[in-house]
Amino acid sequence: MEEKQIGLTQAEWSVMECLWEAGPLTGREVTRQMEERCGWNRSTALTLLSRLEHKGALESLPAEKGPKVFSPLLMREDAALGETRNFLSRVYQGSLSLMVSSLTQKQALSQKELDELYELLKGLEIVVPDQPVQPLQTPEKDTLFFSQQLVHQKRIICSACGPIFGGQHDLAAKETVGLIV
Repeated sequence: MEEKQIGLTQAEWSVMECLWEAGPLTGREVTRQMEERCGWNRSTALTLLSRLEHKGALESLPAEKGPKVFSPLLMREDAALGETRNFLSRVYQGSLSLMVSSLTQKQALSQKELDELYELLKGLEIVVPDQPVQPLQTPEKDTLFFSQQLVHQKRIICSACGPIFGGQHDLAAKETVGLIV
């Protein structure tokens, strides 16, 4: 399925969550759930359904007997990715590494979270301008290479004592992974 680029307001996101969790639903069922979740009246819920249908985020199909049935056309994963890209672009000028660095400066990551992030990173490749693509190998090898490139190009790695500048590669590999993520 093609990824749809549809921006959702917070209220629209709430309606879509309802449909992603339990859809397809009739307008009456959505209205009842939104009243329980958000305290909205019938008019608000139906207005949001209409707006979402106009945006192409959902469709309404007439049932054989009875009211319309609303189904999401926009996949939750596509909506989340679009929102994430928008946020990343607006707040961090598109830099994922700056976002992760910002998020981890005030909140330490657990060892489990670090391990999970490293597993995600292992599936990626290191791309350095004017050099061939290099797959990630081991934490020990990758952290020295990757940290050098980040410091050189982005200057985003910070240790507990301050920034790590080029040439200071004497940190332990696990500490460097912690600094990167």
